[in-house]
Amino acid sequence: MRLLLALAFGLTTKLIAIHMFGASPAEGFIAYTLGWILANQVTTEVAADEQRCQNG
Repeated sequence: MRLLLALAFGLTTKLIAIHMFGASPAEGFIAYTLGWILANQVTTEVAADEQRCQNG
């Protein structure tokens, strides 16, 4: 599930960068990488929040 979310978020940021801002393919790759990192950070934070709620 996390892998699919990261792929989708990375691809979305790449498409936004290319189509909305006229980014080059290299800039699109950078946007994809940043989207992937952001998606991983978000899923890690959600998991940590769930763990904290269970521990009280």
